[in-house]
Amino acid sequence: LNWLLLPRIEASFAAAAYSASWPLAIGFAAALTAIAFLGGVFLSVLKRRKNLKDAGNILPGHGGFLDRFDAYFFTVPYVVFCLWAFTQVANLMLLVNYVNQ
Repeated sequence: LNWLLLPRIEASFAAAAYSASWPLAIGFAAALTAIAFLGGVFLSVLKRRKNLKDAGNILPGHGGFLDRFDAYFFTVPYVVFCLWAFTQVANLMLLVNYVNQ
């Protein structure tokens, strides 16, 4: 089933790539940075409330395993949503171009 959707997704990215702008890319990067920071702060607040130094014993001295990946818990859903929205806009652009021809 995925091989049926792949050409459509590639066409969507190709069409939307031409309309992407620097302000949009800078805004995405700034929001991603802020969300990553908030992910780290969130886990730190949870650890401080529980009076824990490390969030696990796997990586002692580094804050535990969760401290290495705390930002990803917040940034991955944001990136997935942005990619989904990007493909939706690209598909809409393809539809509008098809209708206008």
